[in-house]
Amino acid sequence: MILDCFESIPEMDQDMIRLNLSRMVNNTDECLELLIIMREELARESQTKPVPHSTFNGVYVEVQGPNWGKSSYDPIEFLRQIMRHNVFAAYERFVAGKICQIVLSGNYSPSNIERSKQSVIRVKDTIYRVFEGRIKAHKEGVKEYERLILQHQNGYGMGNWTIEDLEKVHSRQIETIADIEVQLNGLLDAKLESFDFLSQLANKDEIEVYIINGEIVINEKEAPALLNQQKLSS
Repeated sequence: MILDCFESIPEMDQDMIRLNLSRMVNNTDECLELLIIMREELARESQTKPVPHSTFNGVYVEVQGPNWGKSSYDPIEFLRQIMRHNVFAAYERFVAGKICQIVLSGNYSPSNIERSKQSVIRVKDTIYRVFEGRIKAHKEGVKEYERLILQHQNGYGMGNWTIEDLEKVHSRQIETIADIEVQLNGLLDAKLESFDFLSQLANKDEIEVYIINGEIVINEKEAPALLNQQKLSS
């Protein structure tokens, strides 16, 4: 969508730009309404699997169901499952819509870019909060392993656990958290980089925009390198 904005601007007169800007504003508003609905669906899906104080890799969480029934779920598998929710696609389109509004308006002032960026951040934060408690519970699991390691070092018996076993599961737990946070960053925070891109445009009287393999590049040093790389791979 962002590429379409850049590619189509040279072909449009001012009336067409104003018309497309109006359409983009309406489309972005509709996208936000859909995003809010999807975010609530995501929150309800998350609530079906209550979060205990601490969770651990490979240790299922037991859930009390109706009529005294019980079920269980893998906390990390469930996290990865809800990270595939359609709310992230809606969020990406919302970001793209905000970016295109700025491009079509031609208003690259820092205040305008920051205002649009903050509206996206507010939405991003509401999505992240659905995941926040689950990440926190897994971090509490790290603390629990650290407590067990300390007890083992102080001579307390830990059943069949050896110090090597505890250090291994402790490291894996930390790696899992880091992996989840990297993935969430890619789904949420990384999308904000487009606003930094627009901020670069605000400081230039004239720019050359390169579109290479679907990627927007305005860095004069980076563009030739990517072009050469493209030639080598073709």
